[in-house]
Amino acid sequence: MNEEEFLRQLSLREPPKTLDGRVGEMLESSRPRILVRRIALWQCAAACVLCGLLAFMAGVMLPRRGPQKTPVSEVRWVLQVQPQPFNVFDWTQYPKSMAPDAVLQAANTGVEQTEI
Repeated sequence: MNEEEFLRQLSLREPPKTLDGRVGEMLESSRPRILVRRIALWQCAAACVLCGLLAFMAGVMLPRRGPQKTPVSEVRWVLQVQPQPFNVFDWTQYPKSMAPDAVLQAANTGVEQTEI
């Protein structure tokens, strides 16, 4: 005989009539724990405002430590402008000895013209 058949054969008793009263007394006598107590929303908001004010006051009153400013580095570029005997904005006029690689490559590649 398995357990399920055994449990089905057992007769059930009714709970005692005093059970409800005992459970009610037990619930009333038990004190809620501190973590279970509920607080009102305004109390939570007041605590948040108070903590914020305390943090602000502590930040104002405590002395600051370390450097006040971060060091600033400065980079200076010196550019020397030299006049050229050709138009520097027109790459077709560059002499071969002074032309950048990109200009020489562009000069050596043909451009196909297509009709639209």
